Amino acid sequence: MSDVNLIQPGIGESTRALLRRTPKLIRLRDPQAPEVRHLVQLAQERQVLLEVNSSQPLHAVALIRSLSDG
Repeated sequence: MSDVNLIQPGIGESTRALLRRTPKLIRLRDPQAPEVRHLVQLAQERQVLLEVNSSQPLHAVALIRSLSDG
């Protein structure tokens, strides 16, 4: 990803991305964690791809679609 502004780290930023923008991917450390339950639900409602990465240091990261993504 060439534009670091399209990476939204953390639960709060990921939530805002799902509510206000069109993320292409939400990466979660643990989708069963109570802190991210709402992210799983929002991503499912908006048909955003969820990816699990148990080794990432943050609970959640949103990757926003760029204009070149179409």
